[in-house]
Amino acid sequence: KCKVPHYGDVGASLEYLQKMQHGNPSLFYAVKSDEDGNLTNFLWADSKSIMDFTHFGDVVCLDSGYEVQGYGRPIALFTGLNHHRQTVIFGTALLYDESFEAFRWLLDTFKMAMNSTHPKTLLTDRSAVISEAVAVSWPETAHRFCVWQIYQNALQQLSQAFHGSRTLE
Repeated sequence: KCKVPHYGDVGASLEYLQKMQHGNPSLFYAVKSDEDGNLTNFLWADSKSIMDFTHFGDVVCLDSGYEVQGYGRPIALFTGLNHHRQTVIFGTALLYDESFEAFRWLLDTFKMAMNSTHPKTLLTDRSAVISEAVAVSWPETAHRFCVWQIYQNALQQLSQAFHGSRTLE
């Protein structure tokens, strides 16, 4: 995994976020740096995302299963559904890694972006690290695992049994 950003990437990212905030003063973004001053994590949410969270943020899905091509860095998306059952994005983040500290920062910063509120229910993949971070940062939030990922894991773990039986599924 490439942990060192390519030359100019961090500056270009900050410049982009600052330019976006200039055009939209309600844009929220936060950056985390390590002890050496290197920027590690980014989170941003525009005014529409924040407003959508106000109306539709009771149940939120945190998906960190994506990676930036060529960097090996996780992208975390906070999503939900609006009243038309359309997917809405509440916030997006680039993380340095999938550590407890990174997810703790992510949850705390997302809550700050959403005017100190958090969802009633959070759906995530089966990750002990995310579970720990949710328990510490959002103890009042009901944390559940995504059914689709449980099903995919069952297919993977029980593939031999599925092939041998027509009634097991």
